[in-house]
Amino acid sequence: MNINKIITILMRGVMQINVKKEFKEKIFFSYKNKKPLLIKIGFDPTTADLHLGHSVLLIKAKQFQNFGHNVVIVIGDFTAKIGDPTNKTNTRSFISDNNILINCKQYIKQILSILNPIQTFIRFNSTWLKPMNLSKFIILASKCSIMQILERDDFKIRLQHNKSIGLHEVLYPLMQGYDSVILKPDIEIGGNDQLFNLFIGRQLMKCYNIKPQCIIMMPLLEGINAKIIKNKIVGDKMSSSLNNYISLKHDADTQFGKIMSISDNLMWRYYELLSSKSQSEINELKLGNLKKAKEILAIDIITQYHDMKSAMQAKKKFNILFGPLSKNQIPINAPKFLLKLNKHTDITIIYIMNKFFSYSNSMSKRLIRQQSVKINGITIRNIKYAFTIGEYILKIGKKRYGKLIVQL
Repeated sequence: MNINKIITILMRGVMQINVKKEFKEKIFFSYKNKKPLLIKIGFDPTTADLHLGHSVLLIKAKQFQNFGHNVVIVIGDFTAKIGDPTNKTNTRSFISDNNILINCKQYIKQILSILNPIQTFIRFNSTWLKPMNLSKFIILASKCSIMQILERDDFKIRLQHNKSIGLHEVLYPLMQGYDSVILKPDIEIGGNDQLFNLFIGRQLMKCYNIKPQCIIMMPLLEGINAKIIKNKIVGDKMSSSLNNYISLKHDADTQFGKIMSISDNLMWRYYELLSSKSQSEINELKLGNLKKAKEILAIDIITQYHDMKSAMQAKKKFNILFGPLSKNQIPINAPKFLLKLNKHTDITIIYIMNKFFSYSNSMSKRLIRQQSVKINGITIRNIKYAFTIGEYILKIGKKRYGKLIVQL
């Protein structure tokens, strides 16, 4: 394949490359000398699983592997104890060694479900950070100024609001950047919220007389509840804490249903960042039926993390459950929910939408105000609606149904 075409493929969905000229030089040098590049990605194992937002980086790394390059995954089992201060308004709490160990095992399994194990190297940064003595750490700390660290937006905001900044948080970018000094990657891939940390890595490599890494910044994937309004994406980034995510560990049925729930215009964002389809294939899909295009996206993504058979079975189940219905019909396989009425606690429509349909409180309220929620065929407009004893048919939007049974 023509090298310029390869570069075009590798740049798809990329927000920024620093430095673009160096990036192209590295690619050309690699192919001229038949020497694979080393691509670095880092993850702090602060949760038990990865979601599609994390996979944006892994899919980009997989593209590099497809063209013969190698990938090193840094599992931040040491830096996870500190916690990345990026986008945090308060100091993060410490994570126990046991939880980090459990999370590491889960991360590796999920990462290798995407990347080619033969071209993937897993490294733990405790290997070089834990044995570092104070003398060596002082030398590392001398490579960066306090003023430079405090220039990051997260710390500026905290200072403006008189919130504390832990000394360990100030040192975090240095430790993450030192990973690059040890591993000497040609390119590092990160989310656009990691720009500061990745630049520190590039700076430290220069200080240690190592050819600096290029930086590829990928956009943060928006959660499944996001919308595109007037060509602008409105909504939070994908996050397990916001319950707007699709986990790599979710079963095929759950993944299919969640992908089908995203808005039609947001679908193309997912295509760009998550799909194995070529740009020409995506352009062709834009001219066709939107529901069909979304099903193709769901099948493509699920096949990556499960297999084609699971994806097709999930599609069949989804269409049985949420296929075309007459006005007063409910799908045969619609989920049923049984709850006991507690005289001390109301069972509200917001609670039901959150617990059984995975909508956030704000999204639930928005759907009710948009008159998109029906109970027994009647549109609900009261966000404080509470259920009493009885059976209820719930319909949310055009596709989501459920039967709720409330008993004493």
